[in-house]
Amino acid sequence: MLGLELGINRRFDFLPGFWSGFGVEANYTFMDSRVNVPRQFREGEELITVKDKTSLPDQSKHLGNLIVFYEKGKFMVRLAGNYRGRSINAINQNLGKDYYVWTDSNFTLDASATFALSSKIKFFLELNNLTNEPLKQYIGDKRRITSYEWYGIKGQLGVRIDIF
Repeated sequence: MLGLELGINRRFDFLPGFWSGFGVEANYTFMDSRVNVPRQFREGEELITVKDKTSLPDQSKHLGNLIVFYEKGKFMVRLAGNYRGRSINAINQNLGKDYYVWTDSNFTLDASATFALSSKIKFFLELNNLTNEPLKQYIGDKRRITSYEWYGIKGQLGVRIDIF
């Protein structure tokens, strides 16, 4: 297994006035995982064993996110884009890699905002999957879709009160 993670978190506090509240956070992860999946089949009277190489289930090779934010005084606003590369969902050991179930790559966009009425009382709004990105799964290649699911935009609106 081989991996690499890169990240940056930068507040633009060197800018004047209003602009000093902006900032950016970004990270990227590369993970190259390998596993040998043994498979046996018969050719006539002979039993043949092969090993298919693949990545670990539910382990995307590429992950990343980018967050643009504004934090100043009582306000905080964030917009986050999240990317997850394709990954194997299920390994069919008997039929081989042409029949593995994959979860396709996807990109979601989330937003959040907070207003601090005081140091103990904060109002917040969180919205997830603003683009209503679907979850898509397929067998072997992208033309053999097994599921295409939309979960919609979800959100929360509330007040947080710190008692202690």
